Amino acid sequence: GSQARGLALEKALLLPYALHGEEVSRYAATKPDSIVIYPYREGPDGGPELIAEAELKRDYPRIHAHLVSFKDRLRQRMDSRRLYASGPDWYRHLRAGAFRYIRPRKIVFKAIAKRASAGILPPNTAFDGACCPAVILNRPHEDDTAYFLGVFNSRLATYYLKSVCPPKLNNYIEFTARGLASFPVRCLDLSKPPDKSTHERITSLVKNMLELTTKLSVAKTPQEQTALERQIAAIDTQLDTLIYALYGLTDAEIKIVEASG
Repeated sequence: GSQARGLALEKALLLPYALHGEEVSRYAATKPDSIVIYPYREGPDGGPELIAEAELKRDYPRIHAHLVSFKDRLRQRMDSRRLYASGPDWYRHLRAGAFRYIRPRKIVFKAIAKRASAGILPPNTAFDGACCPAVILNRPHEDDTAYFLGVFNSRLATYYLKSVCPPKLNNYIEFTARGLASFPVRCLDLSKPPDKSTHERITSLVKNMLELTTKLSVAKTPQEQTALERQIAAIDTQLDTLIYALYGLTDAEIKIVEASG
């Protein structure tokens, strides 16, 4: 009864938190290992409003008690060498984010990688913008998500992003939110038959890729893994070919992209 309602209420302040880039894989659903306490309610514009400590103590006693056990450490948090949580808002986040970023499904990226690696982050999930930058679509339809996922995971996307994102050691790249935001995604006019056909082909291949990636994650034998990896590689090649055509690359330009690694 009341205990179950209390637990459900407290659970609303606990969000899965994509914190480590290693959690993100190409064409896979990201299942964060971490949980973050998000002591906010949603404001009228989707922004966060900090829940007052008295209300936190009354309605979320377990969460409040947990935070209090770390109160001294939380008050010592600094930003640019300045204490920012030493007052009555000692449990607040430095950058609280917003519910409009938490609520929708997102395309999430591994921040440090040799190629663009994008997966899917489920709804009502928080993410670290430095380690797991994400893209939120204005139209989060399943087919649109699949289309954008295919474009962002392509060789062409990696080639472009290498030119605008900071290089790291050993040929790794830091895929930043700013770099990702600059990528010129080709938006198709689905009222035009050629565009609609291209969209449908990319979407279909990506959905197949998502299924194969899920199967690969639970494959039990080396033979099964090898067979799935070959199918995934074949679809990757088909997607790259479609996306080269989508952006109008010549054969010479394709060779440059392919040779870049």
